[in-house]
Amino acid sequence: MRNLLHWGDQLNWIPLLWLAIASVLVLLMRMLTVGLFVRRLVVPATVSSLYFLFGVALILVTLWGLISTAWWMLPLGFVSWFLVHRPFRNTMESWAAFQNTAMALEDAEALLNRELTPAQEKALRKRMRSAE
Repeated sequence: MRNLLHWGDQLNWIPLLWLAIASVLVLLMRMLTVGLFVRRLVVPATVSSLYFLFGVALILVTLWGLISTAWWMLPLGFVSWFLVHRPFRNTMESWAAFQNTAMALEDAEALLNRELTPAQEKALRKRMRSAE
């Protein structure tokens, strides 16, 4: 156990605890997003925002653990990230495809209705070309 320690003689368990909490929160938000999508409900922006923020928290806790606890917090954070993002992968990919299609339809409608300034139209056409 002594070889696993980084800074001191005692293991700091607090980052490990927060890594577990952050992982569970990301997984719960992922399950909520999938549940709403499967029921054909619109996923609220707050759910998407919380999912993103909890993912950022997971990254920050991993970095905090790397600095304050030991070197092995980095691989543990990577493993946690992949384990949390593995469930419902196909559903989340279809959700992303649905969002991309909805944005493309909105962009095409805005172009057809000529509601954009020339600068906005140029930026929109560039974005649509890069998405192909």
